[in-house]
Amino acid sequence: MIGDDRILPRLYKQMAQAEKRFGEISAGAQDAEDSEERAMLFQQMIEIKSSLVSDMALSSSYQTYLQETMKFAITNSA
Repeated sequence: MIGDDRILPRLYKQMAQAEKRFGEISAGAQDAEDSEERAMLFQQMIEIKSSLVSDMALSSSYQTYLQETMKFAITNSA
């Protein structure tokens, strides 16, 4: 499990960057004048939100995995 200690920080960094991009795009969507541009920006927002949901689910699953692994190690060490 080489590199496992970097998984969560990397996921958190990706989520922070995605949230920042989402904010920038939503500000642009409010300023957009034509419907095609708004549709494109809303599509980008949907893609970013989907990515965020995926990263959140992955980080949650990984945290659960780490907790269960620690719990198993503690329980079976005696």
